[in-house]
Amino acid sequence: MNTYEVTQQVLDGKVLINLPDEYNNKKVKITVLAEEDFGNEEDWAELPAHRKVELLKTFIGADKFPSLKVGKYDVYYQ
Repeated sequence: MNTYEVTQQVLDGKVLINLPDEYNNKKVKITVLAEEDFGNEEDWAELPAHRKVELLKTFIGADKFPSLKVGKYDVYYQ
């Protein structure tokens, strides 16, 4: 198994990788590793506010049933 290593920056949750022609019509295994550790409690206090907001936005999910209007006191399936 050949290993092809490339470092790219993630933009809007996407990475574009151009592979050499020798990989055409072959199955490849993709593994993603972050170069920097994130999520450490000590580092969180030192992060600028805009970076904190970007990290917190990754936890926002979409409505499972967007057509269903739910009030503050309604119980619904999550």
